[in-house]
Amino acid sequence: MGKIEVGIGTLQAEWVREQPQVHVDESPWSVKGIKEWWWNISGQGFSLFHAGDTRSRQELEQLLGKSFAGVL
Repeated sequence: MGKIEVGIGTLQAEWVREQPQVHVDESPWSVKGIKEWWWNISGQGFSLFHAGDTRSRQELEQLLGKSFAGVL
């Protein structure tokens, strides 16, 4: 059984940035009538979720870093 952790901690963020391959999906999500974005980063044996204000490149860079070298 997997674990659920709220928030993306520093260790998890660093770990996911080192993965050779990740799948990223962003989906619109309405919060009290305001459009937000629900981000999912997943790979072999893990899935991370992030609620963000935008669907922008900056949001992705916040999650994976600017120098992500794996396959997206």
